[in-house]
Amino acid sequence: MSKQFLHNFFEEKNTPYQLFEILDTDGLTHFIDTDFVIQAIFKAPINEQQVISQTIRKLDFYNQPITDYLKFLAEVLIKKFNNPVMI
Repeated sequence: MSKQFLHNFFEEKNTPYQLFEILDTDGLTHFIDTDFVIQAIFKAPINEQQVISQTIRKLDFYNQPITDYLKFLAEVLIKKFNNPVMI
């Protein structure tokens, strides 16, 4: 259910393309765009998709921009890639 909602949401809302500049803990700058983040959402485990879907529903209900949330997810991706072994 969440995956279908996410597909519909991103298809219908025409999420604007944005390039995020993310600084990691080592001081390196990474560039991630909205398309990459959206594809990462679709590849995420179903429980993560459910949480993301709930957050997007709330943002949409309150008519808030989605790009700030996508930037937050980009930052999470950078942290995950820089520290693949989460303890």
